Amino acid sequence: MFPAFTPLRGPELELTQRLVQIPSLTPTQPDLLDAVGEALRLCQAAAPSANAYWVAGRDTNPSTRPVFPYEVPNLVLVWGNPQQAGGLCFLGHVDVVPVAKQTWQRNPFGGEIADGILWGRGATDMKGAVAAFLVAAEAVFLQRPERPIYAVITGDEEWGSPAGTLAGLQTLHELGAHPAAFLVGEPSSQQAFGTGLKLGRRGSFNLALTLRGQSGHVAYPALFSNPLEHPQLGPLIGRLATLAFADGNPPSGMPATRATLTSVVADGGSTSIVPASAEMRLNFRYTPQQTPEGLWQQVAALVAEMGLAEWVTITANLAVGRHQNPYLNQPGPLHQALVATLTDLVGAPPRTDAEGGLTDGRHVHKVFPGAEVVECGPPEQPYGAGGMHQADEGIRLDDLANLRHVYQQVMKAL
Repeated sequence: MFPAFTPLRGPELELTQRLVQIPSLTPTQPDLLDAVGEALRLCQAAAPSANAYWVAGRDTNPSTRPVFPYEVPNLVLVWGNPQQAGGLCFLGHVDVVPVAKQTWQRNPFGGEIADGILWGRGATDMKGAVAAFLVAAEAVFLQRPERPIYAVITGDEEWGSPAGTLAGLQTLHELGAHPAAFLVGEPSSQQAFGTGLKLGRRGSFNLALTLRGQSGHVAYPALFSNPLEHPQLGPLIGRLATLAFADGNPPSGMPATRATLTSVVADGGSTSIVPASAEMRLNFRYTPQQTPEGLWQQVAALVAEMGLAEWVTITANLAVGRHQNPYLNQPGPLHQALVATLTDLVGAPPRTDAEGGLTDGRHVHKVFPGAEVVECGPPEQPYGAGGMHQADEGIRLDDLANLRHVYQQVMKAL
């Protein structure tokens, strides 16, 4: 289904194109910081009516993955007086995922416009939404300067955001800001614009189970213990893969907690060596009814029930910031305004759910408890292929114009 009405294309198209042409990969290495900074400076230049605050984020938590041993730039924009209550706050990011292991038919950083689509990495996730909001905010603020508007744009979202949006939200709080609601520009529909909104997302928690054995020469299996041949390994994998939870929230569209076995690894270092251990990695996508500690305890109880406690070691990082919390909120004025605007635009109300992967919406309630958070962005796969994180990513020009129009209408309503 295509929108019955399409606003005229505006400056959001050129801004998106210029942002896409900057290869602003998440700065997992310090040599990538310059491109992220360049993209954020372009965002600042596109918002001349806003006061800009540059926020240096740092990953200070211990982790099993590499941390950023350096500061990552983030940008906070404030249109108007932050002491004035109300107004809308946008959450966006300019960092993008890599393209090195994908086969593209077009230059991923060329920003080519063809066949009614702007092609390039980040067009959908989420430079298009960032551009649409900045253009909309400038237009609305010049018409109605008495109501503040905010944007937190990070250079660190795709790597778990340890140094990104949270630092920007804390800066807003320090400025005395009290936004009425928060709008996240992540893709929220599947293929057709305006057909989906999100009120939350499940959290993510990883743990590992190590089944111990005894290493030795494969020619003498009776002398050693191969963990891959443990009689309970198969049953354990089966029990882990079928862990069931009845904590879904049908009214909000949030699925139940689910455990997914993501890897089983055992390597003795040589084809002639029995491995000393086998490691299984398990990912939980969990609802607000669960906690990482509680999930850990359920797995430990399962291991004990199977008589494997002396053979299996369970490890996970429970430090704050090392697991990604879920969030879910009730629909409020922002959701109502989005539903009304999208219904007028596409002719039918959007579906609201809480499905999908992690977004920075999960950080809002840490700083602004109880705030309304809604996700509204372009479609994930705007032409049936080449969606977010895929090769030949692109955004429809009409969808980009529609997104700017929706953002403008919602800002006026709040």
